[in-house]
Amino acid sequence: MELTSRQDFMQLPDMNFREIQKRSNKIIVLSCEGSVTESKIQVVSVLDDIRNKERKERTKEEENLLKQSRPDQLIRKMDAFKTENEQKYNFALHEEDEFWIVTDVDNNTNKEKNSYTGVSNKEKWEQVLEDCEKKSYNLAISNPFFELWLLLHHDDVQEDDYQFAVTENHAYEPTKHFRERLQKNDAKLIKNGKKVRKKDYNIIKVKQAIERAKTLHNQELDACKSDEERELSEKWPHTLGSTVYRLLDNIINLYDESLK
Repeated sequence: MELTSRQDFMQLPDMNFREIQKRSNKIIVLSCEGSVTESKIQVVSVLDDIRNKERKERTKEEENLLKQSRPDQLIRKMDAFKTENEQKYNFALHEEDEFWIVTDVDNNTNKEKNSYTGVSNKEKWEQVLEDCEKKSYNLAISNPFFELWLLLHHDDVQEDDYQFAVTENHAYEPTKHFRERLQKNDAKLIKNGKKVRKKDYNIIKVKQAIERAKTLHNQELDACKSDEERELSEKWPHTLGSTVYRLLDNIINLYDESLK
């Protein structure tokens, strides 16, 4: 999924990867469900290997993975990428590199225990957050899901959007609401709702999305009644919102540094 329309930024050559930058040698690595792009921004996809298989060759577990978000897999994929590419990128010598887990709240905070494993989604979610902190992985989390972040490129949130936020008092519920909102803003998703149209997203819209997401997050933080509550909300939005803006801010800054 395109994060910016500046194609020269997204398609830098692979040779002498660090040395081509005039200022910053930083690399930003994303672990998400999107496609892999060879650039200064490395996108590590969890599901591409499965999607590239013929349907008849997929296992039942792989089919299930295509239908749901698994943040723990994003971490494992990131760990593997770092190990397999250490010689290529010398991550150990570059503390400025950033590693981002891009995921959604979805049904990940469900407290109901799995009858087979005895573990709830919420317990797995909390373990993911703990692992990210230990590994210094950054989090870009959307509540309820990524379509909200896409919508913020085109419109402010409306009152009826809030009813779908995953909170302590409201569990996740599947909905086409945000896709319909995108379509009303002439930014419909294509290919069965899995892809965006490049013409609908440019750097101006990205910056608008960043500002709208910041406003939403700041409103949540201002409403916190304790330091503990604020600390939790700093990590990820506990109501309608998306911290993908933090990632995009850093990507834009990295691009600007490369031009100096």
